[in-house]
Amino acid sequence: MLTLLGFIHIIMAVCIVALILVQDPKGGAMGVFGGGGGSQTVFGSSGGGDFLTKATRYLAIIFAATSISLAYLTSSSSSSVLDNVTAPVSTLPTTINKDASPAAKATDAAKEVTEEIKK
Repeated sequence: MLTLLGFIHIIMAVCIVALILVQDPKGGAMGVFGGGGGSQTVFGSSGGGDFLTKATRYLAIIFAATSISLAYLTSSSSSSVLDNVTAPVSTLPTTINKDASPAAKATDAAKEVTEEIKK
C-alpha cells in the first residue's frame, strides 16, 4: 500500500511540475506553444487557461491527499523494523588467555630479542 501511494505521489509531483512549467506566467496558458491568448493557440483562445488551471488544481488536490495518507500510514505503525531482530549469541570466550593472544606473543618475542642484544 505504501509503495503504491509513494509511486502515485511521485507521479503527481512530476505532473504538477510539468503543468506549471508549461503555463505562461502572465495567466495566458500555453503561451510557450501557441504565442499566448490568440485564436490560433493549441486549446483555442481561452480553453487552454481553464484546462491547465483545472488540471493543476486537481493534481494538487491528489498530491495533498497522498501526502496526508503517506504521513498517516507511516506514523500510525508503532512497531520498528528492529523489533523482530534477535541479538546474536557471542561465541567468544569470556576470559582471554594472555599467552594465547598475538600481542602477548609478539611482546614476549621482542623481550627475548632485546635480551639477546644486551648480552
